[in-house]
Amino acid sequence: MMMVEHQNTVRFLGYCSHTEQQALEMWGKYILAEERERLLCFDYISKGSLEDYVTDELRGLEWHTRFQIIKGICEGLHHLHKEKGIIHMDLKPPNILLDNDLVPKITDFGISRPGEISATMSKERLFSIGYCAPEYQFNGKMSFKSDVYSLGVIIREMVTGTRNEPNITIVRGVIILPLYIPKKIHNCTPLVLLRDYSLTFSQGHRKKI
Repeated sequence: MMMVEHQNTVRFLGYCSHTEQQALEMWGKYILAEERERLLCFDYISKGSLEDYVTDELRGLEWHTRFQIIKGICEGLHHLHKEKGIIHMDLKPPNILLDNDLVPKITDFGISRPGEISATMSKERLFSIGYCAPEYQFNGKMSFKSDVYSLGVIIREMVTGTRNEPNITIVRGVIILPLYIPKKIHNCTPLVLLRDYSLTFSQGHRKKI
């Protein structure tokens, strides 16, 4: 976490550790037990999570503001993938915080994995239904593309102003977007929602967004 430092990721400041000893009675005898408390310290982000803004009206956010939020998420994810080699594994609106200027900050790296295990199979799978890539949800296959799938779902929600159904994973189908959405978003969004993980979300598409 100390390695991750980008304007679109939450900064890890350090940790606190406190140990307290207590005398406890057990089976008629007193024993000295230790109670440990450990806390991780991050920057305070004041506006809450993106989840609070993904509604029918997006709390009145203009399209330009939505676009900037999407762009920031893409840049933060690009930093994790290309610069740090980290697969986030749980990218979703609750794990994207917004500061006073509505700049998005990716957070919660609790189940993140280093990129060198990309395209490997995981026996124990933790995921958020609706945002998890099908190849990981059903087969345990993880890669950077797993995050890109989650990104596609988030973009869809930001563009349409509607939440993804929690019990439905988008695989492939027709996505109807409002007419005021730029054509380049129409072209990019369906691509990242394909189940076939052999299809690559190219650097060119990422730059267009």
